[in-house]
Amino acid sequence: MKAKLFKLAFAIVFCFGCASVSAQSLIKANPFGLAFGVLNASYEKFVSENASFTLRANFYSRKLAGVRFTGFGAGGGYRFYLSNSERPKGLYVGPIANIATISTDDDDVSSYALITIGGVIGYQLRLSDRFYLDFNVGPTYGIITGKGIDDDFDAFGAGTLPTITIATVGYLLN
Repeated sequence: MKAKLFKLAFAIVFCFGCASVSAQSLIKANPFGLAFGVLNASYEKFVSENASFTLRANFYSRKLAGVRFTGFGAGGGYRFYLSNSERPKGLYVGPIANIATISTDDDDVSSYALITIGGVIGYQLRLSDRFYLDFNVGPTYGIITGKGIDDDFDAFGAGTLPTITIATVGYLLN
């Protein structure tokens, strides 16, 4: 099931990225996430002069304390550009939402799902005619749920989490 959701999320991002559209769109990847076991791709499409929506797909694989954590995620957001500069660059704010499933290779460690909703403030910097760098930070509220080792235990928690995106590289499609 998780693999199907992951494939669907990446297919949606890929199809949007390859579509011929009249408004500006960017496809993005974060090469720095690989250092932390995260592979992500995203798509941003402008819907007006100062607003865009984003779609994201993520894959996680990291070994911590001898346990391999693997997961898939998808998310989206809406951006309001505050700068009067030529799009798609400048200062922006907006809401975001994500969902992820994480599983482990250890029977003693629970697998879980994480749902977050929050907001970001960021800046998209133009490097050349087609290449951009995107940075953002903000708070999210997350809910985590999962099954413990026995059926009598449900793992559940909620709280505020930070979200940070450092140097996502974008390519302008049109």
